[in-house]
Amino acid sequence: MEEEDRNLSMFRRNRAIYLKMKMIVNFSMTAYQTDFTVHDTHFMNRCPDAEFIWIVRSSGTHMVRMWKSNELPQAGEVVRYIFSEATREEIVDMELEAMKNNYHPEEHDFYHVDLSHNIFRKITRKDAIKKIENNVQKLKTLWQQEGTAAL
Repeated sequence: MEEEDRNLSMFRRNRAIYLKMKMIVNFSMTAYQTDFTVHDTHFMNRCPDAEFIWIVRSSGTHMVRMWKSNELPQAGEVVRYIFSEATREEIVDMELEAMKNNYHPEEHDFYHVDLSHNIFRKITRKDAIKKIENNVQKLKTLWQQEGTAAL
């Protein structure tokens, strides 16, 4: 309970979102609640303006970022990512592919979370994929424009 109180106190601006997420975890998850209480809350505290798709299943959660360009490596830079290395293009492409291939409405619930605009709403898998696709396209267009401007 003390850890939960500490987590709640960290969410001054997004307290309502934190409480909604916590209620979903308490009522729908049967295992791995620490995905939320440790990992998700740590991420939201570290990135208080983040936008992401929050995916919930009975045995855990997952987040798919709506990346901002400045949060990703520079053009051509390779960084450690999951169990390997990747460029910024590979990172956003892999996350989009994971969203398309690994998460299904029979087993998962999907939520759009935008901490900077205090948005929390349940969405369909189709809408979640569309949001990630739009974000990836926006980033790639920006990167292409940056590359053209550098020439």
